[in-house]
Amino acid sequence: MPNFKKIANGLDLGPALAEIAALPDYCWLDTNADGCTFIYLLDHARAPILREELPAVWRLIDRVRAILAAEHDDAGRLCYCRVGRMPPGTGLLPHFDGIDGTTERRYQVALQSAPGVEL
Repeated sequence: MPNFKKIANGLDLGPALAEIAALPDYCWLDTNADGCTFIYLLDHARAPILREELPAVWRLIDRVRAILAAEHDDAGRLCYCRVGRMPPGTGLLPHFDGIDGTTERRYQVALQSAPGVEL
């Protein structure tokens, strides 16, 4: 897809994936009853939350943001951040979130997927 581009290779995802896997089920929100669940990582004031509970996840986010700043000229602030899980066979239909790509950009980082999965 022309709107997607690879931003990094070779990131160590193991520690972040281990933290995510260890979270109890009650931490995950399922707002659409479709099996896709998520955890917010920013509060309503856009301040980071769960830094102590998910330090490896936040180190990964900080690393990706540093790569975006250094290699892609994007040092913007986080305005929305969450980690999510999608069961095999599910997906999101093409949609528009109102993000214009200039004043705001959305980055979706696949931490783990099965062979053949497309983002």
